[in-house]
Amino acid sequence: MRHQLISKRRYRIGLYGSIGVIVLTWCWSVVTSLLFAEDLAAIGETFWGLFNTAMIYGAFFLFMIAALFWITGDGFGSIGMTTERLWQRLGFGTLLGIAIFVLVTFALHPLAAAIAPSTAVDADLGRLLTNPYHLPFWIILAIVKGGLSEELWRAFTLDRFERCFKQPGLLVAILMGSAAFGMGHLYQGVDSAITTSVTSLVYAGVYVARRSAVEIVAAHATRDIVSIGLGYVMF
Repeated sequence: MRHQLISKRRYRIGLYGSIGVIVLTWCWSVVTSLLFAEDLAAIGETFWGLFNTAMIYGAFFLFMIAALFWITGDGFGSIGMTTERLWQRLGFGTLLGIAIFVLVTFALHPLAAAIAPSTAVDADLGRLLTNPYHLPFWIILAIVKGGLSEELWRAFTLDRFERCFKQPGLLVAILMGSAAFGMGHLYQGVDSAITTSVTSLVYAGVYVARRSAVEIVAAHATRDIVSIGLGYVMF
């Protein structure tokens, strides 16, 4: 592997530096959701405001992953982003995404809404799903931000914690990462935070079971695209 050609000092700096960056992003996600809920909701007042902000965030996280991989001499192949059996893995991820959409929409979210208080900051995203010319950009957003950025970051997080702290680290990353990701959606309501945390656990479990990010990237993107399509039908 490439990291074998990297000095041990540089490798350790990159590896443990990654842990620091990951923990900082967890804290940042939670704090911004708690303290700046109205500002986060305001981003969704216009389609282009939402699109541009989400794409910038997505590109930033992809850049961070690539930079941290470069320091340790690794690549995206270390988290299973390869072309081996690509169509088979994409197919599995697509079916998984549809299954998660059905589970969340008709079971998990209604259950969470029934037991959790309604604390969502008012943000009617439905009104953004009325312009048919925006549909291609919604799909791009679902693939780049929802699929690639968020799931590659999840796989990267699990990979780094496991390398540093073995199985205990992997367990911490699964639980803390899912909790932080869910709490980052508190501005959408406690029910949304619960739903997001549980689905994060599912994505993490699939990655750990298959050691491939392709499936969870495809699953997340598919779930978002199905949600967008349904939103256009409803609104």
